[in-house]
Amino acid sequence: MGAGHVMRCLTLAEELKLKGHMIYFACLRLPGDLRNLIIKRGYKVYDLTSPPKFVPPMGPDDYPGWLQRSVGDDARDFISIVKKADLVITDHYAIDGRWQNIVRLELMCMLLAIDDLARNHDADLIVDQTYARKSHHYTGPAKVLAGTDYAMLASNFKDCREKALDKKYLSGVPRILIFLGGADELGVTLKILKCLSKDLNNNITVLLNERSSGYSDVVNLINASDNITHLKFVDDMAGLMLEHDLGIGAAGTSTWERACVGLPSLVMTLADNQKEISSLLEELKISIVIGRKDINKELFSAIRILKEHWSDYFESSLRICDGRGVLRIVAEIDIICGDTSKARVSLVSATEEDIEFVYGLQTLPETRKYAHNPSVPNFVSHVKWMQSKLRDPHCKMYIIEGGVNNLQCGVLRLDRQSSKNYLISIFLDPQLHGQGIALSALRLADRWFPDLTLHAAVLEKNLPSQKLFQSAGYEKISDQKYVRKPIMREHYEAVYKD
Repeated sequence: MGAGHVMRCLTLAEELKLKGHMIYFACLRLPGDLRNLIIKRGYKVYDLTSPPKFVPPMGPDDYPGWLQRSVGDDARDFISIVKKADLVITDHYAIDGRWQNIVRLELMCMLLAIDDLARNHDADLIVDQTYARKSHHYTGPAKVLAGTDYAMLASNFKDCREKALDKKYLSGVPRILIFLGGADELGVTLKILKCLSKDLNNNITVLLNERSSGYSDVVNLINASDNITHLKFVDDMAGLMLEHDLGIGAAGTSTWERACVGLPSLVMTLADNQKEISSLLEELKISIVIGRKDINKELFSAIRILKEHWSDYFESSLRICDGRGVLRIVAEIDIICGDTSKARVSLVSATEEDIEFVYGLQTLPETRKYAHNPSVPNFVSHVKWMQSKLRDPHCKMYIIEGGVNNLQCGVLRLDRQSSKNYLISIFLDPQLHGQGIALSALRLADRWFPDLTLHAAVLEKNLPSQKLFQSAGYEKISDQKYVRKPIMREHYEAVYKD
């Protein structure tokens, strides 16, 4: 499987490790695998039984070929070597419900499936970070965490995003980052550089390691150029992307990394399973898609379009992903591995489909009573207001879902005031007041945004909301202002379990 699968599992492992979980990896030894990287990160690796002879897969989409044996044999080998686990996390396109069913029954464990292809799973949780993916794309009882809110990015991406929100495109020679993934097996980097090297009006950084096809030719070309910098490896991918104005890369996890820090990009489709998402990215004006056979013909015109419309692509990218996916996933893991008897709430990113629901709450007398503007908005002005909020990368609006049937309950919104300072607001269906839903939503926000300073503005006569924010740990700093400063991990873990 691609290096992106390993990297996102390592990212998830880091957050779980910080919470005190014991993390182990189970891998099959294959040519060019990343076992040593996993071990270097401090994790024990269980080596699954290697096949008598390695049979190269027929191509990047030959998923069963990467397994090197039947699904049943692989599952039983995993069980015999690992022996026990409380939670098993799978991230492999050849592993689906058949493998998971065998392992769950034998180990009596919880199971989380990471997927991008909407396949059948026997799991407790499914994570699919594909843009516009919805829970109904999967069947079965598992809770589905779908969409780029759950993109598994390294923790420093959320910090670099705060810097990116204040970024301005500097005129002059653009800085272009070329990164085609952990190993450019198709030699696309060389084709791009041969084309770009004809234009000295760019400063180029190439991130490429020795495992890539045409590596020596790329190095020779770079050494003969004055405007190209070569990096074999980087610890701070978020910082590297933030330093650049344009990116050239593949679809996959790196797509969400670039989007998180607002890096307008050209995307190369390198596998069949990337074509659908690549087309969607182009439609949303996040990236321009180029086929690897069309590099010479289309590369310069695509770069010109990105330069001319940089601000549009920049803001569109920032709306896609905020870099907090791992925090959200770990919060859900805590639930399935802990006490599931309590009613829980979910925060789901609002869309235009929620405009009427939000308007219905906004017009209720109970909502207007304590609003800073008590006037009831008309529907046309509400639509314009909400569409503006949904487009604004400085605003994040969530629909609160909860109860037995996971129904829509209310709205929680964060509006950026300055770097790492946000104004938080919340309102519920009045019929659901007094059930602890608002407090649960604020505590979940603590899990998702522990590093931010959250401010609340509450009218002095709004005693229920004042009590709510005080119960959630907000400090009253004036008659109408409350603040929740960045909180320690131990604090929000203790509060969340109450």
